[in-house]
Amino acid sequence: MFVCWWLAGRLVGMRGGKAPARRVDAYLFAKTWRLFDTGREVDAHQLADILEISMRTSWLWLRTLHEMRCIHVVGWKKDTIGRDQTPIYLGGDGFDKPKSRRTAEDRRRQYHERKALLKEKNTT
Repeated sequence: MFVCWWLAGRLVGMRGGKAPARRVDAYLFAKTWRLFDTGREVDAHQLADILEISMRTSWLWLRTLHEMRCIHVVGWKKDTIGRDQTPIYLGGDGFDKPKSRRTAEDRRRQYHERKALLKEKNTT
């Protein structure tokens, strides 16, 4: 396993003595990377639950990894009204799946279907 000279010197302790204490962030980041290394698809909510970190930290890590092209978007979770809202990430550099777009015709048709359903429900 390759370790750069700077990191190797830090872990062993260049001035002798014990190695410095590892930070909690380093462990959590290693766990995060292990999730992606195993091929698991993860979104920010799952990452926050698994690692027991805040949603803000989860979103920050995922956005940073995505910007650095370490992970890519493979899907989207929909919100309550059907919009693609939460990206699902997978490890590796790949093409991001775009958000699905509803056309005006689709929105109009769904509106009229809901309206007819409510009208039918109110009359019975």
